[in-house]
Amino acid sequence: MNWFKQLFSRRRRYDELSEMIREHLEEKIADLMDHGMTRDEAERFARCEFGNVTLIEERSREVWQMPILESLWADLRYAMRDLSRSPAFATTAILVLALGIGANTGIFTLMHALLLKSLPVPNPDNLVRIAISGDSPDPNANGLPLNFLLMQSLQRQAKSFSGMFGWSSTGVVLTENRTSRIYPGAFVSGNAFQVLEMAPTEGRLLIPADDQTGGGADGWAIVISHRFWMQHYHGDPSVIGKQVTLSEQSAIIVGIAPAGFDGVIVGTSPDFYMPLAFEPLVHGKESILRDTGSLWLTTWARLKPGISQANALAEMDHLFEVVMNETAPSMQNTLLENRARFVVLPGRTGWSYLRNQYSKPLFLLQTLVGVVLLACCFNLAGLFLTRIVRREHEFAVRGALGASRTRLMRLLLVESLAVSAVGAVLAVAFASMTDRYLLQFISSREAETTLSVRPDTFTLAVTAGCAIFCALLFGFMPAWLAGQASIEPALRQSNKNILAGRGTFIRRLFMPAQIALGLAMVIVATMLGASVMKLQNNHPGFRTENVVLVTADFEGLPQKDHGLVHLYQDMILRIDQMPGVIDASVAENTPLNGWSHTGAFSQEAHFSSAGDLREKYSVNDVGAHYFATLGTQILAGRDFAGQDSDVDTCIVNRAAANQLFPHASAIGHPLYQHVVTTTSGATTKECRVVGIVEDAKYGSLRQAAPSTVYLPFGADTRRLQSMTFIIHAHTLTEGESAYRSALHELAPASPEAEPVAFAVQFNDAISVERLLSVLSGFFAALVMLLNSIGIYGLTSSYVDKRTTEIGVRIAFGAKRLAVFSMVMKQVFTLLMIGTAVGGCLAILAIHLIKAFLFQVNLASPALFGAAVLILFLSSFMAAALPARRAISIDPMRALRSE
Repeated sequence: MNWFKQLFSRRRRYDELSEMIREHLEEKIADLMDHGMTRDEAERFARCEFGNVTLIEERSREVWQMPILESLWADLRYAMRDLSRSPAFATTAILVLALGIGANTGIFTLMHALLLKSLPVPNPDNLVRIAISGDSPDPNANGLPLNFLLMQSLQRQAKSFSGMFGWSSTGVVLTENRTSRIYPGAFVSGNAFQVLEMAPTEGRLLIPADDQTGGGADGWAIVISHRFWMQHYHGDPSVIGKQVTLSEQSAIIVGIAPAGFDGVIVGTSPDFYMPLAFEPLVHGKESILRDTGSLWLTTWARLKPGISQANALAEMDHLFEVVMNETAPSMQNTLLENRARFVVLPGRTGWSYLRNQYSKPLFLLQTLVGVVLLACCFNLAGLFLTRIVRREHEFAVRGALGASRTRLMRLLLVESLAVSAVGAVLAVAFASMTDRYLLQFISSREAETTLSVRPDTFTLAVTAGCAIFCALLFGFMPAWLAGQASIEPALRQSNKNILAGRGTFIRRLFMPAQIALGLAMVIVATMLGASVMKLQNNHPGFRTENVVLVTADFEGLPQKDHGLVHLYQDMILRIDQMPGVIDASVAENTPLNGWSHTGAFSQEAHFSSAGDLREKYSVNDVGAHYFATLGTQILAGRDFAGQDSDVDTCIVNRAAANQLFPHASAIGHPLYQHVVTTTSGATTKECRVVGIVEDAKYGSLRQAAPSTVYLPFGADTRRLQSMTFIIHAHTLTEGESAYRSALHELAPASPEAEPVAFAVQFNDAISVERLLSVLSGFFAALVMLLNSIGIYGLTSSYVDKRTTEIGVRIAFGAKRLAVFSMVMKQVFTLLMIGTAVGGCLAILAIHLIKAFLFQVNLASPALFGAAVLILFLSSFMAAALPARRAISIDPMRALRSE
């Protein structure tokens, strides 16, 4: 770092050198005067003997100098002074870069947080995730988790790993001071933190001895997150050893997880880490710890030194059939039919269920912002070309004084880098402000609050690289053109710009490319926006306005089975009586919440083929007034009454009625549900159809409404602990207040869940489409603004260059309209070229984004025409201002200036 210190202490060193030389000369003069010389003689003799003082100082200074750095520093200072004399140009260039680089940084930061960021653990490259995959085209059906028994079998038999652990996100109820609240948590193997090679902030982390029935020697041990420790306990170290009540079970806090660690599942942020053996106590009879038919446990492992991922995969292929035979023979046939196998996936970046949903949209957005940045560079290249044309005489003088062409190019590139650097700094601030807004489009409330979108070192390095690349991209052509300037003609013709012709020609090459990018962006944004409008306006079979959803957590209450049914019914009656409430009901599943369960139904009591056992129908347990609350129309028959008349009844939607009873009315006919169990094979339950309702979309707004059978709430008591209350009120506030009042009155010991507006759940279902539509619209508007700036600048340059000619034309009788048409003609030519190229780019882009479109004609003349019209109007307005100035030129003033 000595050179760095020398760079900023040169002035002091130079002053010290000058002072030393002066003292040396004074001593010599004083010595000569002591020998009888006069001062003038002594001074002259001493200087002759010492030599040229200035030359000696310069040569001595060279020891402390780095010529390249000195030259670059001088160029930078000159560039900053020169830019300060052109504030309008500098501000425009910096803002254009801030928006372009900021958009890239913002999208990349979000993509890095969700897809690319390494887990904050030692040696993350050695981590892998073990999953089950088959040949299914559905990405959600591949990379499936394992279960506890499968993981135990692999732990015993696999030799490629130094350790293996399971991880499952969950919610847990913390009871303190007679109040309960749900917090995010995770069930983890006792050796999880050891395999991750992590150290605690305080206390200790979980160990294998904690992960057994009954817990460790001191009972159940848990670890809390560093964030929860700081927010809830204010960083108090005495919390170690504190007893807490989780889901009505006593546990001891034994340690604090490291700061910045949010688990291995990206988008979740557990506050409590609990042993896997603790799961049965939390979920009770709904426990899936030893369920062989469920796949719920994400399984992780660390490779042994010298073992590659390919080696581990080969071993997993060999172990698949062995492990299945040992742990889940009932699942083996189904998995083998789908050609399932164990896969070993990279674990460096963790895992998230959000990746299947958002990876492609984020890569598409990254491509779009890359196009925006390219348009920014085209625009800035045009601005810099205009600038170097005006500075041609300056470059000629520099060349005449000995500056080489390389030196001139370097001066302009340093100026470009200076502008780009300032723009990059503003871009980081812009990205930081917008990324929290972008997180609102992620369809996970927890991910919205836990994903870290603060630019880290890697993101800042990418931003810096982007800034340098942009500076070279938009600065090289103007710099090269400045280096090609002829010195002698430029000095002789100081009033005329020789570079103007070449600069204008190159700018005209840039403009059609910029226009083409703008048109393609507008068409893409228009089609994505049309898709969102189609999704929002396509009637899904339910209302969303002023409907509140609240998922209950009654698992810890003493009421069970039919007692819980009565509690739900009492809650609904009490909510109905609250001010502002129109209707209220309860359901196992609500539309567009991301999950559902299915069943096998037929008209016959006895299934005649395996086809009757296929679960083709969506099943939903709902309460009375469910359809009225959601605004789903009853087409025939009646609704559930919430009384004994509901026993052994069901309601079907139109799609299910047409499929099950194609030649007769479904009302009054029996319907048989075939249920496959592991103990008694297949059983059959009968219900009578009492109503037909309109189709409602449950899984996705893009897909047709599923054939759905609605069963009366309470007929199956296995899933009662987490039903969802549905409240339609005059306002959302009244609906939320009604639920809280009823809960505090009838179930005060139950934890209070956060109400969710149904409109929010609806928007979450189209979050990807909304994200693409909003951002592509913003990017298209930005590119159109850049187009307008570029066309305005090019037309202004054209008018300035031909001011004398225009004055002569007007003096000889040319009409103002003819002059206006002459100026606009060149803009129209560039627009036609750019439109043709942009149309081709748009066709290519549409085929790349068609997977994100919904009910939009890919060759819609209206959408293409609207995009072209927007392009022409914005370009016309940008060119009209300098064209209007052209027709206002005074011929006498123009001729006199010549």
